[in-house]
Parts: sequence; structure tokens; C-alpha cells
Amino acid sequence: MPCKKERELSMEISALRQQQSQISMSDNFATHAKLQRKINNIEKELKSVSDGRNTNNYAFQLGVTYTPVYVFPKSITWYPLSSVMSFPNEEAGAVSVHFWLLVSNAVARRLVN
Repeated sequence: MPCKKERELSMEISALRQQQSQISMSDNFATHAKLQRKINNIEKELKSVSDGRNTNNYAFQLGVTYTPVYVFPKSITWYPLSSVMSFPNEEAGAVSVHFWLLVSNAVARRLVN
């Protein structure tokens, strides 16, 4: 989902392209080229904004959801709970961030009440 800045830049590009389509390239080359340079600069800015947003999302997914909080030794088996404990991971004995937060939240609520 594009952010507000991305939508604004896209609308600005559309407006400039509409304006550029009304100008004859052979008759007003300088004006046409000037609009094209503006469009190119705004497209670069749009790409940097969207890449920054995508990079942040990707880093969040890698850093938070797929890295186990703790991995139990192979000698300890959690057979009925192992798939729930390590949900996005496939590693046996891993405790995912999701499960860790779920258990921590449950323990904190018990301590408060």
C-alpha cells in the first residue's frame, strides 16, 4: 500500500505527463525536455521513497519474524508444541518471537492479576 508521499508523487508525475502530452516535441523541444527532466527527478524520488519503505519492511520481517529467540538443545523435545513454538521457523526446538511474546504476555497478565 503506497504511503501519502508516494501517492502525491504519482499524481504529480501523472499531471506532468498529461501536460507533456499536450506539447509537441518537435515544436517546443525545450519545454518538452524540461518537463521530462522534472518527471525523471520525481520518478527517482518516488523510487527512493518506495525502496526505503520496502527495505524497512524487509528488514523487519528478517530481523523479527524469522530469527528464533532461543533454540533448545536437541536432547530436549517439545513434540506436541514444537511446531507452534517455532511457527515461521522450521528449526526443531526453536522458540519464535511470536511464541515468546505470547508466553511473555500471558505470564505478565498472570503476575499483574
